Amino acid sequence: KVAGNETVQVLTAERKAEELIKNAELEILKIMIQAQQKADTMVVESEALIDVAESKAGSMISRARAEADGAEALSEKRRFELEWSRLEVLKKIAGNGRR
Repeated sequence: KVAGNETVQVLTAERKAEELIKNAELEILKIMIQAQQKADTMVVESEALIDVAESKAGSMISRARAEADGAEALSEKRRFELEWSRLEVLKKIAGNGRR
């Protein structure tokens, strides 16, 4: 009967050891899946941040171009106004000089 109890105890210990190993393997698999999901999420978030940054950069470039175009147009308008003022002065001088 003692030998039979030892056999039962050995089998029970082996079963518990196998159960512990399976549980440990399942826990490791669970942790690996969670880590992969977290990594995938971080990749998606990073790609979204890149898209936002590229969009902002494009917007800044467009705004700078618009400002440059506006500055050029404003410069042309100022040249026209200065020339118009100069011509008005010449007109007044010409009108006053002949009297």
